[in-house]
Amino acid sequence: MTMRPARRRRTSLFLLLFAAIAVPVRAEDDLSTALEAFRSWKQGSPVSQLARARQAVFRGTGDPAVRKAHEAALLAFLQTDADGQAKQRALGWLGPIAGEASVAPMLGLLDDPDLSSAARGVLEQIPGPAANKALVGALQGPKLTDNARLGVIDSLARRNEAAGAAALVQQLQATESAHHQAALVAALGTMDSPDALAALHDQELDLEELSVGTHGLAILAIADRERARGNPTRASELYRQLLRECEGLKEEAFLGLLSTSKSTRDALLRRGLADERLRDTALRRIHAGDLSLI
Repeated sequence: MTMRPARRRRTSLFLLLFAAIAVPVRAEDDLSTALEAFRSWKQGSPVSQLARARQAVFRGTGDPAVRKAHEAALLAFLQTDADGQAKQRALGWLGPIAGEASVAPMLGLLDDPDLSSAARGVLEQIPGPAANKALVGALQGPKLTDNARLGVIDSLARRNEAAGAAALVQQLQATESAHHQAALVAALGTMDSPDALAALHDQELDLEELSVGTHGLAILAIADRERARGNPTRASELYRQLLRECEGLKEEAFLGLLSTSKSTRDALLRRGLADERLRDTALRRIHAGDLSLI
């Protein structure tokens, strides 16, 4: 049946009216409602409340304008009287969408015993130099508690930027605290930076003072990385340093040295046979064909 013109006009008007009434809720309005409901959330609260807030946070954030609006909404949420557990969740959501606007608020949370770790997680994810510069400034300033300072050291290592490595090197050269030295050395050991390697190699820190778990493992990680990059000379220097000074990593250093010093492998294996700590390792390598004693 063909629709009459008058009926078509009435149908068109109805559809236009319906479309005007059924305008979708803006993403920021939806987020505001979800976050308001989320303020009282804590561990054990309905999962649906958590899921709704999370979905609202990330909805549409492929659009830079939406992402910026949602960042602002989360920063405002952190200023409310929301439960601490809800704020921790909000900080976790903020990280992937955070920009420079989040840098200053996150710095303000570095000494918060409940939110410091989550705030640093946001700073670690913010692209561009602003977050790194802020972390360096916090590290060099006098205001942080000891725990917060150790956290900032770790965050700079995670960002793995040259300016951060330089700041850690400067701190390593200046500090007299064995506790801070250990944290700085461990951080530098994870960074892909020539400055980090040079600092650990040249600083001549006391391995016994710092323990195997920090300095030794950092040196070993850098030596292994240098070997993988095709820099056997530098790797050998670091393995030899560990072999001399770090009893707890002697075997690892010995194996690393064997792999980088092929021209002196026989002499190294004979040295290993004479060392009670290395004898079994040397014998295994000999049995594997590394040395012909006869």
